[in-house]
Amino acid sequence: MKSYDEYMDRIRSKAQKMKRRRAITASCSMVLVLALVLTLFLPYTNKLPSVTKYENSPYYKLINGLNKATYQPPKYENNYEWLKAAIGSMNRVVFAPTMDAVPEGVLTGGMNPTYGAAMNSATSVNKQEYVEVTDNQVQNVTESDIFKRSNQYIYYLRNNNLSVYSIEQEDSKTVGTFTLPLQDGVYTYNFEMFLSADCSTVTVISYQSVKDVGACVVLYSLDVSDPTNITLVNQQCFKGSYISSRMVDGDLLLIYNYGITGNINFDKPETFVPTYGTWDNMKPMDAEDIYCPAEDPASARY
Repeated sequence: MKSYDEYMDRIRSKAQKMKRRRAITASCSMVLVLALVLTLFLPYTNKLPSVTKYENSPYYKLINGLNKATYQPPKYENNYEWLKAAIGSMNRVVFAPTMDAVPEGVLTGGMNPTYGAAMNSATSVNKQEYVEVTDNQVQNVTESDIFKRSNQYIYYLRNNNLSVYSIEQEDSKTVGTFTLPLQDGVYTYNFEMFLSADCSTVTVISYQSVKDVGACVVLYSLDVSDPTNITLVNQQCFKGSYISSRMVDGDLLLIYNYGITGNINFDKPETFVPTYGTWDNMKPMDAEDIYCPAEDPASARY
């Protein structure tokens, strides 16, 4: 049985502990408030971030231009915007500058190396002859289509399926088919194709949206020299949105748009340079293949 004094001592002890806790809590709160004030106002800067550490990078001219084009000064004369970014509630948003990039030799890199020569050939081993069926807008500038033909076969592209039919009047029949491989989680927008002048190669251009990757232009190079045994020669992916394509004397011009989204990390070129390659090996274009006409670009779009 505890006495009255023991009960009172116990109550006074609990009260003192509560006072100490309140004092500690108040002190911590004051420290946090002071830290917040110092973070917001000391030191304050709205100067353009320096990128001089990237002077030896082959992308330095591009980095310098993008740094100016994408930097957004704080709205307030304090570090409020920096604080928001530090706690992960704000991304560095990039909008609209105009950069034209026509990489020579890169856009067709990895495709069938004999393609250009094939387009310049008048005949081929199987004696097929190219017959133009597309209503091209400019003479000698070939446009893609879902129908192409030779003097022997009709090539028909329906979604990701290529079918080849013999031209034998009422005896015409399907002589070969091929289904293009698609990445898992892909949404396709359209498929178009070119047929080489010697009728040995079909190049399919597809605009796709891939989960966790985004908009991509995918090129497939198919060997159709034997229509009964169509094979995939190569496949290349270019991150961006498809615009158009043309073929002139065997050279394929692929026009697409790439806009930078999300955070730019100048230590990682793939965050601000268009990438291309295969699904498991996408790499940024070389700096020497990127042309920027303006010294200080107005946006971050290729």
